[in-house]
Amino acid sequence: MHTESECVCAFKVVFGEIYYVDDKFMAQLDDFEGFPDLYQRDIIRICIKSHAEHESSVEVKGKQEFVECNAYLLKNFDEDLLDKETYSSYDSLGPHGKPYQPE
Repeated sequence: MHTESECVCAFKVVFGEIYYVDDKFMAQLDDFEGFPDLYQRDIIRICIKSHAEHESSVEVKGKQEFVECNAYLLKNFDEDLLDKETYSSYDSLGPHGKPYQPE
């Protein structure tokens, strides 16, 4: 386990946004994400960096900001998924040529 001062993770960096939502909207998100049947919702502690820090090749030194957020996590999955290509930021219309296709 890493300490907060290290601000590192054993997983890949994911770019995203954080939203504050009320209980009614959280229930809608739960339904959209298939909670609790497909995904589990857990509180995770994340290290926040600004967009400018991600774009820069200069590592930011000093105090990092941490926040606890709800995240939808896939707990039961085929481990072969771990060998698949990943994206730190996915856009359905991105250059990868893999648009989102709902079932």
